[in-house]
Amino acid sequence: MDDLMDMDMSPLRPKNYLFGCALKVHKDDHFKVDNDENEHQLSLRMVSLGDGANDELHIVEA
Repeated sequence: MDDLMDMDMSPLRPKNYLFGCALKVHKDDHFKVDNDENEHQLSLRMVSLGDGANDELHIVEA
């Protein structure tokens, strides 16, 4: 039982990374992960449109 208490649990904890990009009409942005063995979650905290954005539907997909 003591061996279980000494295990390093840090690899099991979620890790957060800050990622930013400018969305443009003719530009695709992709977020690539190096390790496919883990579950990944993308959380969008903010999406802002500039003054020059067209008055139309804007979709951000994950």
